[in-house]
Amino acid sequence: PRTITYVEAHGPGTALGDPIEIQGLQDAFEPQTKDKQYCAIGAVKSNIGHCEGAAGIAEIVKVILQLQGKMLVPTLTHSENLNPNIIFEETPFFVQQELSEWDQYEDYPRRAGVNSFGVGGVNAHAILEEYNPSFNRVAAVGAHIIPISAKKIESLKMAVSNLHAFLKERLTSKDVLFSDVSLPDVAYTLQVGRVPMRHRLALIVEDIPTLVEKLESLINDQELFDKETMDIKAGSSPQINMDPLVENKDL
Repeated sequence: PRTITYVEAHGPGTALGDPIEIQGLQDAFEPQTKDKQYCAIGAVKSNIGHCEGAAGIAEIVKVILQLQGKMLVPTLTHSENLNPNIIFEETPFFVQQELSEWDQYEDYPRRAGVNSFGVGGVNAHAILEEYNPSFNRVAAVGAHIIPISAKKIESLKMAVSNLHAFLKERLTSKDVLFSDVSLPDVAYTLQVGRVPMRHRLALIVEDIPTLVEKLESLINDQELFDKETMDIKAGSSPQINMDPLVENKDL
């Protein structure tokens, strides 16, 4: 809990409900740390009201935006008049009442807890952590296989175009986080996170710029696209023509 520096509370603003929520958080935090008032707390209901069934996702969206901007936004309505039944000085929490930078705790990534309590008694708590590309990034060493497939040939062309647009936009972006694309990540997602379909092609590349270049060639050269594409019917053994791979030095 000491590494969690923000909590998005259910926070409906009720005289009885808010103290009970704070007490529950306090009971969870204090066995792990005795530090006081290090963790900001807020509630998006003060900004947009109660969204009923969408209240939980509204809290998640707020926290994600704060993580993205590395800023904490103020809790607005009546936050200057705090609930007298909560003695915040004796808890790990303080109410976020102004816009401020979200400081990290030591070298840990920014982390936030999110409370969401359903009217039917279904309660949930989620912990979100900021994305930092410098953590656990696998270095791109050697060649990687980039498979692309689709049910129809037209869909395969669209998949090639979409991947090309996605990667090219990130290569030209000035945003460091946005432009930081990992070839091993792209290869892993396309190999493991996609269902192989009937119409397929595969490229072997060693870096993202080369991948973008080869995708662009497929988009602009219909004859090359046709040569690189395989049609694998259900239940049949694929007859793979290796000539294009040899000619393009992909094999």
